[in-house]
Amino acid sequence: FFESKVDLISLYVLSNDFEKAWEYLKRAEFLEKKSISKEYLCNYYGIKASILLKQKKFDESLSCCRKAMSIKKIGAKYGFLEGQILFAMGDKEMAFHSLDKVFKNNRDNASLEDKKLYSILLAEKQKYEESISLLNHLFEEGEYFYGLGQMTSNVYEKKGMIFESIVSACLDYEYASCFFENDNRQFLRNLQALKIKYEGKPEAPEVNRAIGFITASIKNIGNVEDLKETDPLICRYLKIKNKVLSNTIDTGDLEALLSLKNSFEKFPSYHYLVAECVKKQNLNIKPTECYESILNISSKNKYSDYARSGIGKQ
Repeated sequence: FFESKVDLISLYVLSNDFEKAWEYLKRAEFLEKKSISKEYLCNYYGIKASILLKQKKFDESLSCCRKAMSIKKIGAKYGFLEGQILFAMGDKEMAFHSLDKVFKNNRDNASLEDKKLYSILLAEKQKYEESISLLNHLFEEGEYFYGLGQMTSNVYEKKGMIFESIVSACLDYEYASCFFENDNRQFLRNLQALKIKYEGKPEAPEVNRAIGFITASIKNIGNVEDLKETDPLICRYLKIKNKVLSNTIDTGDLEALLSLKNSFEKFPSYHYLVAECVKKQNLNIKPTECYESILNISSKNKYSDYARSGIGKQ
């Protein structure tokens, strides 16, 4: 049956077994398609288009994608795939046009890759506010991926928001530090070089503010300056981290840290800070969930031994 073949194709795609998915696609091609539901036919063309895209058969992929899109109501979601195909073909203008249209009408069906590409194309169109808004929304909704900080930093820099650009780059540095031994001294030297680069320029005050903030956070010197309401979330996170590590936490810091959970839950360091905050405030709570979260992210990270020890003591 055509429907069962399409279901099997979907399962193999979800399992990343594209060779087997293609085998069932070829089988489905020879079956009668006149009496089947529009939904199955739409999915058939859409999945075939995505596999052909992986095979770099762009023209065939685009043709299949547009067949899926031509099926009214249910085919509109494949506008995202059309944008990806056009971008892969090197047609950025049409890729942007396709994604711009589908984002306005069908945003909920966008994948992480769709959002990443759309934010890049928005920035290239100098639609910086929209690009930053989308990237920040990804972060706030817990869709962090390594590289998001640098992407956001690049857009802020193009928009001339130098403070936000510098601190946003710290997002990826913070994440990487959970898994690798970062060279903080080299990082601080790089910041000083940046400071010298902007010395005497109009951007210097914002550069100095960002460097002072990051330096205080890395050295845990306990006197991070007050934040503005518009400062990126990484600033709030680093300020609380500094207070936890320098033993200067206040009663409201745990609540403030918990409010950042959506954005930072993929960071082992976040769960470590919550656990330490709980312990240092002598609350009658055992941070078991924090320990488990650290190990669920990765069995080998900077805080995994800390988490195992915490569970063992309990």
